[in-house]
Amino acid sequence: MLKITSLSESGIALPHVSYRVTTMANEQYRTVQTDDNGQVTVGQLPAGRYQIREVAVPDGYQLANISQEITLDQETTAVSFVH
Repeated sequence: MLKITSLSESGIALPHVSYRVTTMANEQYRTVQTDDNGQVTVGQLPAGRYQIREVAVPDGYQLANISQEITLDQETTAVSFVH
């Protein structure tokens, strides 16, 4: 399971941010959006390597021009993006 958190620079949860989660093995992807608490949990992902990239943010925020690569195993993996 993958947990993504989106935060402002001041540490406030940033809701309604969209992320693309792409498998490195075959480049299939899923787009997900954070909830009102700035979090989204992505379940039913097979173990492997993934790239997470921000693809949409609320008005007033800049799109993060970075991606994070992770290796997902049986445990929950958590990543955060800060704006």
